[in-house]
Amino acid sequence: MEVGSNARAFEPFLSFLGTKTLIITDFDSTKRSVICGEKGEVETGAYQACMVCDANNTSNYTLKHFYSAPVESDEFPDWFEKLKRNSLPCISSNIKVAFQVEENTYHARSFEDAFLHVNLEKIKSVREKLKGLKNKACLDDERLSTYARTNEVQV
Repeated sequence: MEVGSNARAFEPFLSFLGTKTLIITDFDSTKRSVICGEKGEVETGAYQACMVCDANNTSNYTLKHFYSAPVESDEFPDWFEKLKRNSLPCISSNIKVAFQVEENTYHARSFEDAFLHVNLEKIKSVREKLKGLKNKACLDDERLSTYARTNEVQV
């Protein structure tokens, strides 16, 4: 069933049932927004979506819940690096949380991002049959990262 980032709400019920469960979610990498002011760059406190390689956080509360994100800010960077490497234990042995990991030298932020990266040549070869894509010319633009292409060609 689709539950979005609210999968964590089902954890007590799933634990009660003891049923083996697979949760598939996005990595949803983010970084603190900055604004340029008179004193240079200042963090706003808000987070914006970004490539995983530029990230210092995830907006995905399911990942934070099932992989026990620390509240302490000094512990968070180490936790986040382990999350990126998929080397953290889940809070339940009956629950597996699957998310994007580095693949073919690229760490995707979302399913769409990963799909485009792994299947770029195939997508290019059938682009005229794909009615839902916009900005199909971006598929050939070698200056764009996979992340930028994904944002340009989504419906």
